[in-house]
Amino acid sequence: MCTKSFGVLHITLSSMIGGGPEHVWQLVRHLPDHITSFVAAPDTRPYGSRFLQAAGRERFCVMPQRKFSLLSLWRLIYFLKRNKIDIVHSHGKGAGVYGRIAALVTGIPNVHTFHGVHLPANQVKRRAYLSLERALCSISKACIVVSPGEASSAEALGLCSNKLVVIANGVEVGADLPQGTQPSPFSLVHVSRFDPVKNSLWLLDLAQGLRQVGLLDQCRFLLVGDGEELPTVRQKIQQHAMEKYFQILGSQPSSRPFLREAGCYISTSRREGLPLAVLEAQAEGIPAVVSRVVGNTDAVEDGITGFTYPLNDVPRAVECIRTLIENRDLWQRMRTAAYRRTKKHFSVECMARETAQLYKNILHA
Repeated sequence: MCTKSFGVLHITLSSMIGGGPEHVWQLVRHLPDHITSFVAAPDTRPYGSRFLQAAGRERFCVMPQRKFSLLSLWRLIYFLKRNKIDIVHSHGKGAGVYGRIAALVTGIPNVHTFHGVHLPANQVKRRAYLSLERALCSISKACIVVSPGEASSAEALGLCSNKLVVIANGVEVGADLPQGTQPSPFSLVHVSRFDPVKNSLWLLDLAQGLRQVGLLDQCRFLLVGDGEELPTVRQKIQQHAMEKYFQILGSQPSSRPFLREAGCYISTSRREGLPLAVLEAQAEGIPAVVSRVVGNTDAVEDGITGFTYPLNDVPRAVECIRTLIENRDLWQRMRTAAYRRTKKHFSVECMARETAQLYKNILHA
């Protein structure tokens, strides 16, 4: 039976390294052929060129980087009408403002993906954000959350509670478990956009904790990414004379080559949606040691595919790392379990298939 074709516009206000742009890029590349994907995003590196290549120049609309402007909104609305788009899919907070206002003006159905329910620390800004988000949620036909933990957070805040759909983030998973042996020294890979949410500065506390128990000489930290806090991280490393133990790799086209050679992945985040870097590590058969926050606890099965530790708890995190270093049989078992769980529950094919079905349901309704 022939499936009817339709067009979907994906909107994101970031083309920088991060889980949101990676999610959009993977989704555009893996949706079924009967769905024509359009992208509205900044044309900056590194994802701007990837979006352009995946969608094609005629199906690409340039957006500002994390900034709202009425001119950009008008251009977006014109782009939607000119290309006869069937669904507007907004990704993230800023894109959600553009996408849902445009959907309201044009009458085109909107699907919104939160990519983490991140509340401002300031109480006034928090109340303003929640009021705006609740109003925008009334426009959306469906709101995607990328993990059960994120669904609980959204429901507790009264965000789209009757429209929430859980579709887990997906990553590319190979046909077989990658071969690997525990590296020496034991490498801890950390992928970050280096902002306060990622909490990457805490790695220095962790390194001090490893030094106190005599484990630091057996470890090396590999930091992948860039962001506002990276200069401070560099400064702290120098102040503590830890250049020997930290290698800063900066922005990379992909973190996968570094993950394949890792002893473990280390997450220090204060909050997450469903972290792609953790899933990618597990897809490579690498155990993850992650802070016990929403998103991380959905990605990692504690004691089976890796370990979780209370946020900023140095002794517990050190103990998790010690266990992986000293118990190689456990490390191998976790490798296998991490790969299998990611292949079963967090593949990009599964994510694309479930998203396509949601689009179909909305159009039929």
